[in-house]
Amino acid sequence: MKYLLLIFAIIYSSNSESDWKFVKDFGVKRCWSLTCADSNNCFFLVQSTFNYELFKSSNQGKDWFLQHKSDPDNQPYPPLYNADHGLSPHPDYYFMFMEDNPIINKSIDGGKTFRRIPYDTIDPKDSRIIYTSAMLDTNIGFGVSSDFYYITKDGWETFVKYPQTIYDSYYSPIFINDSTIVLLYSTSMDSLGMLFKKYKINTNEWETLYDFPKWHDNIYPHSLEQIYFVNESLGFICGQQNTGLGGQAYDLIYKTIDGGHNWILKLKVLAEPTGGLQDIAFFDSKNGVAVGQVGKIWTTKDGGETWIQNENPSEFKSVLTSEVVWAGHTPISVIWANNSGIFRYEGDFFDFTEQVWEADIWVEDCDFGRYEIHRFDTLKKKVMILNRGDAELTINKYTKINDTAFQTDLPIIDSLNPLRIGPMGSYEFTVLFKPNEMKEYTDSIGFYTNTWKTKFVSYLKGEGYDSTIGIEEWLQGKDISIHPNPASDYIEIKIDNKLSESSELSESYFIKIYNTFGQCVMQSSLPSPFGEGQGVRLDVSHLPTGIYFLRAGNHIEKFVVLR
Repeated sequence: MKYLLLIFAIIYSSNSESDWKFVKDFGVKRCWSLTCADSNNCFFLVQSTFNYELFKSSNQGKDWFLQHKSDPDNQPYPPLYNADHGLSPHPDYYFMFMEDNPIINKSIDGGKTFRRIPYDTIDPKDSRIIYTSAMLDTNIGFGVSSDFYYITKDGWETFVKYPQTIYDSYYSPIFINDSTIVLLYSTSMDSLGMLFKKYKINTNEWETLYDFPKWHDNIYPHSLEQIYFVNESLGFICGQQNTGLGGQAYDLIYKTIDGGHNWILKLKVLAEPTGGLQDIAFFDSKNGVAVGQVGKIWTTKDGGETWIQNENPSEFKSVLTSEVVWAGHTPISVIWANNSGIFRYEGDFFDFTEQVWEADIWVEDCDFGRYEIHRFDTLKKKVMILNRGDAELTINKYTKINDTAFQTDLPIIDSLNPLRIGPMGSYEFTVLFKPNEMKEYTDSIGFYTNTWKTKFVSYLKGEGYDSTIGIEEWLQGKDISIHPNPASDYIEIKIDNKLSESSELSESYFIKIYNTFGQCVMQSSLPSPFGEGQGVRLDVSHLPTGIYFLRAGNHIEKFVVLR
């Protein structure tokens, strides 16, 4: 593979210092792992001695509040003091990969509370810590430790792992579709430099697409740090090339337009402060930001063809590391130095006037809340697919839901039968929810489109619960009888011999009475054994007038209290 020579278009100090606002100061604490599920749900980690904190912003990075704080003195074994990194593929989900032990802290309430999921031996001396990871959505994820790489398809509840060479290193994995990851790879065992690789998670197949030689330009080695892909074809890599002069380094930015088979060097410059680049992110195929050591900031609004160096904010002068993400139309950056904190761009450099995509898909999420598991009917909700662009939206396929509790009435959609939605138009479909277990259900539908987003994920959520009332009238042949009915002071319960001898009832010699709100208002033990024709009298004089349901085993009978 050959390198392409080009003339760089570089402009210095176009943006003023006031364009980047210092919005949150954390002093000498370590701040990192900045991620945004959407424009109003951004997170980052703050680490101090034996304590980590998770901060959140709900207004594009303007304000930040503490969402979660570790409690070192009240933790189960093993104690977790240090977070390695975190990901938020959805506003409700946050995955925190720990540094102390092979444990993932998983949150499904936006980072407020966490549940531990171990993925290797719980022993710091013999554990493999996932040091880099990626999540496509709340279910599908990829991670790498020193000895293995891992694939999950259910949000790290379960996973498969594959061995890797101990000298291999993986950097900056990112999903470009629902089954493909691209990443940087290096090894110290041979003369190879950094490789750009593609990995198919469903078939466990690796493919090297490009080789960045270790000795670039036959001078000094270069290090590539981060990948960002706008879609399956358009991607960027940032990094640095050492000069050999007192730690100085060139800033490097590469661009691909064919999915990584070829890379074009778009920026190579020795610019003050000379520390190299560490992170890169794009809003769309035109607007992007790259940041680096000592507070280096570059911006582009023409798809990376021209990069403009920003005047460093004064607080950036002693920066060790920088990260950048987009919160809607606003880039925000976290820095770690003697004065760590969050910066937010508030200038007018970027160009959002002419969007480069032909259409803009948006699909609402669908949260059913709590629904009774024994209902005969199915809960239905209408969901809208919106085209918020000014050209026709084409949906070529969608990923079918996995959980049978959810169903849709979406038609067959494929390349021969695409779903087309006109400019600023919409399409409505129905999601059905019928839970059969007492648990929380989550799933998603991914829509593949002709837009710059390539895939848009709509999340489904619901919870099944058992109220035990008004449901499943199983009583055939009157196995249970209640007299008198209506009642005023007492009821007498009789159970026939067939039911009294069944394991269903003999294992649970008790009855419960529920009101119409599903509240258990009374319970009583049955004599054991409970003989044929034997009756039990219960005092119901304290119950208000109304309808009640008596349950014995799985059998239910309705009665009325009337005065």
